[in-house]
Amino acid sequence: LNQLQFIQPNHLEIQCLTEADVSPEELLSDPVEAMMSIDQFFSPYEKLQRILLVYKGVNAALSAALNSESNVPASQRKLPSADDVLPTIILTVLRAKPPRLLRNLHMIESFAPQEYLRGEAGYAYTNLYGAVQFLQDLNMDKPDSLSISAEEFRKGLEATVSKTKERLSIGDKAESEEAEGDTSKIPSEIRAQDVREARLQGEMTDIEWAIRYQKENPDKYGISEESKGPEPLPDGFSRKYSFLSATPQDIRMSDLPALLEEYKRMVHVTEQLLGERGSRLAAEKKKKDAESTRNLDGSFFGIHGTPEKRERSLTS
Repeated sequence: LNQLQFIQPNHLEIQCLTEADVSPEELLSDPVEAMMSIDQFFSPYEKLQRILLVYKGVNAALSAALNSESNVPASQRKLPSADDVLPTIILTVLRAKPPRLLRNLHMIESFAPQEYLRGEAGYAYTNLYGAVQFLQDLNMDKPDSLSISAEEFRKGLEATVSKTKERLSIGDKAESEEAEGDTSKIPSEIRAQDVREARLQGEMTDIEWAIRYQKENPDKYGISEESKGPEPLPDGFSRKYSFLSATPQDIRMSDLPALLEEYKRMVHVTEQLLGERGSRLAAEKKKKDAESTRNLDGSFFGIHGTPEKRERSLTS
C-alpha cells in the first residue's frame, strides 16, 4: 500500500473524481477516517458498521463530485454508478492504509453471523473485500488492471519506494541508538489514546507523525521514562549496614530509631529496583509483541522482518 500512493482517480477510471473541483483527498476524508477506525472496534458487528460507514462515505463523496454545481434540483441530481463505487473504495484503502485490514476482514468472515452479512452492510463488506483482492492481485510488473503506462507506473513505484526507505532508515536509526544505549534521541512513548484519536481524525500514525506530535506537545512528551535514567538513591543511603550481624539480644532501645531508618531506606531501594526491573521486562515484552505484529502485518504490506529483508522487499 505504501508503494501505491501515487495512484490517482484517473488511474482507476473514476471520471467524476478526476474532474471534480475539490481534491479527492478532501472528498474522501470521511470514508478514509471510517476505514482507519475499523481496527479500533472489537466485535464483528461493530467492524461491519464501520465498513458500512466507509461505503456510505464513498457514495456521498461520489454524489458530491457528480453534483458539484450549486442549486441542482433534487430531481436532477446524479447518482453514483456501481462502476465507480468499487474503484473509489480501492482508492480509499490506498489513502487510508488501514492497519490489520486483512485480519479484520477474516475475523468478520469467520465470526459474523450470516444475518450480519445480508443487506447493505453485507454488500459494503463484499465491495471492500473485492477492493482488497484487487490490490492483492495487482501485477506490479505489468499493471494491466490500471489505466497507466508501465513506464509511469515504474516511476511512481520508484518515487514511493524512495520515500518508504527514508522512513525505514529513521526507524532503523532509532533502533540502533536504543541498542547502543543512547536513549536521549529516542521518542518517548505516546499514549494509545492519543494515537487512537489521531487515527480517527484520518492521520497516518507513522514515526514521522510521532516525532511531529511530540514536538507539538513538549510538555506532555518532553522526556521519556527510559531517557530519564534510574532514579537517584535516597539521601543518606550507603552500603554500610549497622545491624547486619546483630542478634536480637544486641539491639537496645536507643538503636531502634537508627534501625527503623535503615529498614526504610532498604525497602525504598528494593522497591525501586523491582520497579525498574518490571519496567524493563515490560518494555522488552512490548518490543517483542510489536515486532511480531509488524511481521504478521508485513505479509500484506510486503515490508517486514529485518532492515535487510525490508530492503530486499522494497527493491524486488
